[in-house]
Amino acid sequence: MAAGFSSLPGLPASLAAHLVEPGGTSPLLPPAPIDAALARLHDREGRITTAQGVEVFWRAIDPGDYGLRLSWPEGLGMADTFPDLQFDTPAPSSAAPRGTVVLLHGWMMHGDSMLPWALRLGQAGYRSISIDLRNHGRSGHAPSGYGTREAGDVVDVVQALRAQGEIVGPLHLLGVSYGAATAIFAGADPRLDVQSVVAMESFAMADAAIRDMVPYMGFSRDTRKNAPQNSNNSFVVMT
Repeated sequence: MAAGFSSLPGLPASLAAHLVEPGGTSPLLPPAPIDAALARLHDREGRITTAQGVEVFWRAIDPGDYGLRLSWPEGLGMADTFPDLQFDTPAPSSAAPRGTVVLLHGWMMHGDSMLPWALRLGQAGYRSISIDLRNHGRSGHAPSGYGTREAGDVVDVVQALRAQGEIVGPLHLLGVSYGAATAIFAGADPRLDVQSVVAMESFAMADAAIRDMVPYMGFSRDTRKNAPQNSNNSFVVMT
C-alpha cells in the first residue's frame, strides 16, 4: 500500500515507508513520563509469535486502587505532551478481576499510549492488556492491513494469553482510531469469544484516513499545527 502513497507529489520515499512501518518509537509520544509511570507499576509483559510469524508485545496491568488523577494542559494535544498521570501504587491483589480488557492503540502510537485507560479500568476492577500492533512499538514488522491483518494478530495473542491464564473473566476490546478498526475486525472472529467491543473514532476508509494523516507525519510540530484540517475525518492525530 505504501507504493500508492509514494506517488503523491512531494511525499518523501522515507515517509511513504513509514506509512507501512511507523517504527518502534512513536514521535507522537514523549517517553519520559510513560517510563516514569511504568516504573511504579506491578505490570507483566511478554511477546507472542502469531500464526503469520509476527512477534507481538503485550503488557498486563492488574486491578488496584490507583487513585488516578489525570490532567491535560489546556490547548495541547497528544503530539505535544502526555497526560499528567498522578496515581498511587497499590500492593498486588489476590482478588480475581471482573474481566479483561484488551487495549488497542492508534496509528504511529503503541500500547503504552493507552496507559490512562489501563489505570482507570484497573480502578474499576478490570485487568487490562495493551498490545503493540504490528509495525508499532516493540512488535515485529509485517505487511500492514490497516486493521484486517492486525485483527488476526490480536486473535492469536488473545488465544495464547487465554491459555497462559492472563485472560480472566469476560473479554472486552477497546480500541482508538486504527486500534478501533482492528477491534471491529477482531471482534467479528468467533475464536476471540469477546463479550463487547468499544471502537472510538475508527476510520471508515483506510486509504482516506492515512492520506489525511500525511501532513502530520515526519514534520516539525509547528508544521503539523499549521497543516490544513479535514473536518470530515474522525481519524484525529492531534489538535
